[in-house]
Amino acid sequence: MKKKITLLISFALLGFGISISNTQTVDPLYWDGQLYLKVKDTSTVILDPYPGNIPALNLIISAFGVSNLKSAFVTITPPLDRIYHLDFSDTMGVNTLIAQLSLLSFVEYAEKIPIYDAIELNFIPNDIHPSQWHLININAAAAWDISTGSPTVKIAIVDNGVLISHQDLAGNIWINTGEIPNNLLDDDFNGFIDDANGYDVADLDNNPNPPPGTTISSPFVHGTHCAGIASAVTNNGIGIASIGFQSKIIPVKCSENSSTGNSISRAYEGIDYAMAAGADVISMSFGGEGTSLTGQLVIQRAAGNGIVLVGAAGNSNVSTQFYPAAYPEVIAVASTDNLDVKSGFSNYGDWVDVSAPGSGIYSTLAGNNSAYGSLSGTSMATPLVAGLAGLTIGSLPSPTAAQVRNLIESGCDNIDLQNPGYIGKLGAGRINAHKTLLTTAIEKQAVNAELFQAYPNPVKESFLIEYTGKSSGIYSLRILDLCGKILYEKEGLPANESIEIDSDLLAKGWNILTFSDGVNQVFKKLLK
Repeated sequence: MKKKITLLISFALLGFGISISNTQTVDPLYWDGQLYLKVKDTSTVILDPYPGNIPALNLIISAFGVSNLKSAFVTITPPLDRIYHLDFSDTMGVNTLIAQLSLLSFVEYAEKIPIYDAIELNFIPNDIHPSQWHLININAAAAWDISTGSPTVKIAIVDNGVLISHQDLAGNIWINTGEIPNNLLDDDFNGFIDDANGYDVADLDNNPNPPPGTTISSPFVHGTHCAGIASAVTNNGIGIASIGFQSKIIPVKCSENSSTGNSISRAYEGIDYAMAAGADVISMSFGGEGTSLTGQLVIQRAAGNGIVLVGAAGNSNVSTQFYPAAYPEVIAVASTDNLDVKSGFSNYGDWVDVSAPGSGIYSTLAGNNSAYGSLSGTSMATPLVAGLAGLTIGSLPSPTAAQVRNLIESGCDNIDLQNPGYIGKLGAGRINAHKTLLTTAIEKQAVNAELFQAYPNPVKESFLIEYTGKSSGIYSLRILDLCGKILYEKEGLPANESIEIDSDLLAKGWNILTFSDGVNQVFKKLLK
């Protein structure tokens, strides 16, 4: 069970070759000279633009060198419309500033802004063989036999930039059809100008690409790598495949061009943009052990909009809760290796929801339009789960976020045997795309399931399969185990006949029967 924490706690950023470019003089865990301030919901006070008509606030502004008091988010719906971002020059007086702001009658809270890290572990040169073991591990090919999702599904990569011209991403980059590019207008009235293919909330422009001059060894490859894992263009004959297959990527850049790219300085502003862009899934490969009231409000608002939220559990090999993944609305993802063993770096705990491959994951890189390479971290496991969420959404008519989450968690493989020291601390297990998609297929029941019978169920020595269909129909039957292995296959079956099958062909436990008329399929569970 996740524990909802409402107090600020200190957090340790990940080491593993990642360093924070900003030397924080007051607290290494929070941004110097920046605060969030929330006005009470019952107050009529508006601070952007600030008319200068509150004497007590004017004194505070003068005493602490407050500047750039402005709305933190573009979203105009409560409660995010009452949160403000302010800069101040007296960095050493931050605690006194928070205390004085909190005394103002219209202020609900003032708080420091956590530094969130882009949590990759290490870089491996891109001349390795592009073996995507993680797709085999999660049974992606068997899942694609059931569905390849939908291009209407949108996955937001909230990160440090995505190279939208990459040969394996360009075809799946979201196009905002409501926006006329480069006319300096907000044509779709979502609060962002010219966001035809995403947005840079850190530099406040419509260019979500990493900064010019980014190389394949730069931390700025992080977002491009995550985008490829979630939904690189698949079946295009080049580069890599992705679990998301044809889901669209909304690139959301949250790191300034002037930074090293290690830190996600505008994480929650990025989530705010993803909401405005209509994301179905938000992938968050960043975080820290600190939480904030503002972060909770943003996450709750996104969840309230029906968005599937996926977050990285962190790379410090500890059980300490890591945010935003540990918020109860977020699917928290730990990392495993190719043997289903917890990655040595991965965080763990009873607050983790699922595990996914994250060690040595081969994907797209920024630097040039044909660059690929491997990275490791819960950052890599997270977009794999986000991509599966996108595939799942695209395989059902109108699923809720809760349904998608349940399908992913219930489809996981138990990996307790491989992780005896982490039982109950790696979530529901390692994701299995095939089992998740099988459940969606069973729910859809495209063929008339009532006319397809298998009995007895549970099975004894043998069982009968009967199907009543059109006399001209030709049908095919498959029986699979939960890992997607075909146990029995028969083509060219006529209608209105029964088939007797020996139970020795079945796997122990649950089996899946698929019956097809060449266009539609029906699925049933069979227990041995």
